[in-house]
Amino acid sequence: VRDLPDLKGSIKSAFDGHIFKGNYEPGEILFQAQRSGQSEPGRWFSPVRPINSDHAQEMLNIRKWGNDASQVKVYKVKERVSGHAGKVAGGSGHQFLPPSDIPLEEVIEEILY
Repeated sequence: VRDLPDLKGSIKSAFDGHIFKGNYEPGEILFQAQRSGQSEPGRWFSPVRPINSDHAQEMLNIRKWGNDASQVKVYKVKERVSGHAGKVAGGSGHQFLPPSDIPLEEVIEEILY
């Protein structure tokens, strides 16, 4: 597992309880609820696919960030990636946040699922 810096501020407060430092291996799947018209992945991922926008809100508490979850994209991990993981503050789901210095195009690819 990559040595990760401690989270601070609003990023840390987006997690509820213990923040784990874990990783995803090549071939594993991550999901992302995205806003209307979004073409590039954001930094926050879920290990569970939201059924619809209401389910995404329930799990990921994303509307407060202006995310309407009008689309869900699926990503396959290409290269082992470490990051922060834990329960979503204000939501019922879990989330994964790779460090901002990792170019996402090097570690994930969008797939049809």
